Amino acid sequence: MPVVVQRLIALLLCLAQLGCVTSFWMKDRYSKDTIRSFTVTGDGSELVVLGDKYHYFFPSSAPLLKVLTWEGRAVLEADFDHTFSADRDKVKGTLYLSARIDRLDEVQRAFLLQAGFRESESSRTSLYKRFDLEGRRYSAAGVHVPDDIAFAQPYEVYVLEVTPPEMFAAKLLATPVTVAADGALIVGGIALVIVVATAAVLVEGGRALK
Repeated sequence: MPVVVQRLIALLLCLAQLGCVTSFWMKDRYSKDTIRSFTVTGDGSELVVLGDKYHYFFPSSAPLLKVLTWEGRAVLEADFDHTFSADRDKVKGTLYLSARIDRLDEVQRAFLLQAGFRESESSRTSLYKRFDLEGRRYSAAGVHVPDDIAFAQPYEVYVLEVTPPEMFAAKLLATPVTVAADGALIVGGIALVIVVATAAVLVEGGRALK
């Protein structure tokens, strides 16, 4: 067999092996969690996203705090973007809040527009706003999310892990969320408050609607 052909075959085998390694490497870099509820601390200072594996705590920016403490927030739907990144206990993600226009009165619509919500370019039926978040995650430590604050249909998110989970999972702090005698979830002695009752499908095909 000519030397050139031998080298070509060797190169192809090498590339094939590299492709397999890359595929497994990418697969191993992602973990998965199931999101059960969006809640907020009693003073509205932190958004608390409750998952089966982890609880995610995000400090509220002024614009987000304004919306989370709004008395009309029951009209909102939420989506914690399906893919986000984490390095040990540090986590970054994107929150989309939306409201269906046909369910808003004039006062509610005016508030949301003033708060920076806009119509989606692909759909004129909702107002939405994107919030970029940075915070910390904790082990859920088996804390059960009560049915009265859980989404009717929980959904999965994929976490891009900068550091392999097996290198830090055992060191991750347990959630500060505790369960009261009546089943309420407590942080710092104050019950968590549900932010929105519905998880909205604002992401299709991995891309946020705009």
